[in-house]
Amino acid sequence: MTIKKLKDSKKHPGLCRLRIDGDMTIYTAERTKQDLLPHIDDYQVFDLDLAKVNEIATAGLQILLLLKRKADQSKRVVHLSKCSQAVRELLGLYHLQSWFDEQPAVQ
Repeated sequence: MTIKKLKDSKKHPGLCRLRIDGDMTIYTAERTKQDLLPHIDDYQVFDLDLAKVNEIATAGLQILLLLKRKADQSKRVVHLSKCSQAVRELLGLYHLQSWFDEQPAVQ
């Protein structure tokens, strides 16, 4: 699992675009958490590109829920964009599609 910060948008300076590649499972949860959470104080909007997430388990979902909760507490926004089939299936399993409304990536 790797997290890549995508190019900063000049049109949206408060936007952090991150792409997660690989698996989001119990084996990567702690590292994913450590890599994602420090960005929460630096940006107003997080666009998480999850197109390359091959496998996601409950532990990966818990990280997304934690990120969303922390963002909500500090009046920030988390968008999921380009969700892989695995991510869509897990969100559907837990009926979280509307809570994690998939949004188009901000250009």
